[in-house]
Amino acid sequence: MALDLDRDRWRSVNGTRGVSSLVMAHERPLPVPAGVVETLIRSSDPSGQLRLVENIELGQPVRLVAGPFAQTFGVLARLSSKERVEVLLNIMSGAIRINVDRDWIEPAS
Repeated sequence: MALDLDRDRWRSVNGTRGVSSLVMAHERPLPVPAGVVETLIRSSDPSGQLRLVENIELGQPVRLVAGPFAQTFGVLARLSSKERVEVLLNIMSGAIRINVDRDWIEPAS
């Protein structure tokens, strides 16, 4: 949102449903650098929920970035829910399926 801090009643924004609080410094809202808001919009799904993993598709190679299998590569086998995914890992000449938090994976490069 664009604000004139001397003219606009910006304090009421903090009372808006879904807003935790404006980012502040010295009791005044801080502007965000150009492109930040646009990146957040592009990273949101149609309902406005922020997608933590962009452009992830079934069958896509992924890398685990957290948990006991961190730094292991696998294939996205199933989207279990909004928060969970199933990854197929190839470990010790065998395939195993693990169910992990969605934010524990990223597309493999």
